Amino acid sequence: MSRIAATDIEDMVQPDPAQTSLTEPPTGSRWKRLNLLDLRFAGLVVAVIGLIVWLTYYHSHTYVVEAVLDGDTLIVSKWGWQFTVQLAGADAPEIHKNEPFSEGARFYLKEQLLGRKIWLDFLDTGRKLDYKDRMLCWAWIDGENISYTLVVQGLARFSGAAERDHRTILALLENDARENRRGLWSARTAAYRPPSEDE
Repeated sequence: MSRIAATDIEDMVQPDPAQTSLTEPPTGSRWKRLNLLDLRFAGLVVAVIGLIVWLTYYHSHTYVVEAVLDGDTLIVSKWGWQFTVQLAGADAPEIHKNEPFSEGARFYLKEQLLGRKIWLDFLDTGRKLDYKDRMLCWAWIDGENISYTLVVQGLARFSGAAERDHRTILALLENDARENRRGLWSARTAAYRPPSEDE
């Protein structure tokens, strides 16, 4: 029986690194560094994609106000293309009928919107155009719903062209304007009755 050399025992306990399986992942600080770099790169890619998607979505909904026709009608533009929009939920007094606060409503919108970027969200119903072929939409500036502002200040009445949540809010805002006699509902225009939808 031959003796086993001490070097042979060491070889059995500690195999040659060159003979280890190639499928085992490398260990050590270099592997950890690579993992961190991969994670950072993936995070950067996700952030860039998210930014591109957000900017695309944001700019697809922003328009420049080119003109204010009356208290609830605007001409907006985007990439050289212009069209007329009707603010959903708001029915301002008619200028051509010389109704009370018609000029006041238009003046307010011109002061607030002319030449500025606004966010438009087109009415989420089958009725995209009103009877004058204007695009019906909700409009915001600085996070403020323009139709809400017009109604609560008494510069427009609630038109009824709104989805359920908006209808509830606008009805409450108009009631508040009436109770506090603002704009259309003020004492000096108490005799004024906005025309009905059929007129």
